[in-house]
Amino acid sequence: MEKKRSYTVPVLLLILVVLTTLIVMVYSKLLVAQQQQTTEKGKRLAEQYILANAFAERLSEGAALLRADATEAQRLRGKRLMGEADYPSVPTVAILTEAARRTSGQSNEEAFKPISVAMSKLSEKLNEIGEHDGAITAEEQRVLATVHAGAADMAEALHKFRPPTGDAGFRQMQAGGEWVAAVNDAAKALQDMAAKLK
Repeated sequence: MEKKRSYTVPVLLLILVVLTTLIVMVYSKLLVAQQQQTTEKGKRLAEQYILANAFAERLSEGAALLRADATEAQRLRGKRLMGEADYPSVPTVAILTEAARRTSGQSNEEAFKPISVAMSKLSEKLNEIGEHDGAITAEEQRVLATVHAGAADMAEALHKFRPPTGDAGFRQMQAGGEWVAAVNDAAKALQDMAAKLK
């Protein structure tokens, strides 16, 4: 009498191999998607960091030009630089808020508030500068001296870290690291500057 062959074990092994392969493929795709998302977030942080640096440098240089006993052309250049600092102010606030949130554990709203208040105070004071005929007044000179020094402090703090340019660096930036301390120092310089403008 012939024994009947059982196909149960080979079929179960085949099903197990197929399921394992599918799980590995799905997990691999998930990891790649997460890695791309992390890279994009890090890239955005690097761009914000670069723009924050541009903000500080333009603000410092513009304040220095307006503060000097400048010609009309130099004053116009100073005003233009101040205007150019307006564009990167939004990404600057974003990265300052992100660094504060990561350090303090606060919510985005809580971390955003003091930075937003400082930036609003700065913007308010700068909009009043040079909007009249004649030379810069003594009060405007004081404001410009404060802005020049504060923005220079911000730029100095931001120069402590060099933003990455490659995907691996972007992922590392998203994870945290040295940039957080540099940005927190820049945020402190901004808040100190705003406090002196009152």
